[in-house]
Amino acid sequence: MIESYAELKRKLIIGAKLKLTFADNPGHKYLNSTRAIEKVQTNGVKFEGGSWLGLGMYGEKASDYTFQVNGFTVNYQAKPMLSYEFV
Repeated sequence: MIESYAELKRKLIIGAKLKLTFADNPGHKYLNSTRAIEKVQTNGVKFEGGSWLGLGMYGEKASDYTFQVNGFTVNYQAKPMLSYEFV
């Protein structure tokens, strides 16, 4: 289980695959899609196809993340925005 923001960042490596399991927008184009990480920076990761998951680049803080057994949720104003699981 991922227990901290630091542990999450260590697991986000090139080639790791994440599946978007929840989005606050039900029409999100990557919902239920599995994508591999193509590039890793200290403030975000880039997925194959060009989109980014911010890890601070959009103002997120460690407190905006909650962790599950094999994944994590990004929260915005204390509400879930995106949930990912490692595949």
